[in-house]
Amino acid sequence: MKKVKKNSKQFSILDFRFLIAAVLFAIMLVLAWVFSGTDKKFVQAGEELFALSNKVRVYYSNRPDYWGLNTQKVLSDKILDDSLAKDAKIIGVLGNEIIIGQGIEGNVTMPRVKSFDVVYKNLSKTQCRALAAMKMDEKQALGLLSVTINNGLEAKVFAWGIDTNPLPVSYSNAKKLCNDNSDIIWKFE
Repeated sequence: MKKVKKNSKQFSILDFRFLIAAVLFAIMLVLAWVFSGTDKKFVQAGEELFALSNKVRVYYSNRPDYWGLNTQKVLSDKILDDSLAKDAKIIGVLGNEIIIGQGIEGNVTMPRVKSFDVVYKNLSKTQCRALAAMKMDEKQALGLLSVTINNGLEAKVFAWGIDTNPLPVSYSNAKKLCNDNSDIIWKFE
């Protein structure tokens, strides 16, 4: 009988180890699923940004400049899909407001201005870091003039061809600058 008890104790310890291993594996799967979904959202947000800028450029392609462009014009003239329009605002895949026009407030673009801004407002620290440092292909990068990260305390501009804050934004620069409620301004031509 003693041997049976030893064997049953050994089985319960093995069962316990197996249970721990199964639980750890399940946790790893859940974390992988959660983070892969988050990454997909950031990829979608990047695609959304460049698709939106392209739609604005196509709409204004037969005009000499972006005069009159702002969020309300984009909504009223149906420049973008209705799926992004909610309560007279543009809401992106991350659930944040997107503003179009000039500057952080999306002011109306004045005559002879040949660029416009797309602003992603009130981003979390994680969203800001991922979007600011996102990878872009050559086609996407062609129309981009600058990226500004505004964390409420400071705003830093990153642009092509400058030594101090060059584009593309590095993850380490995004990490230093991004806070909760940060805004990112992409300036397109």
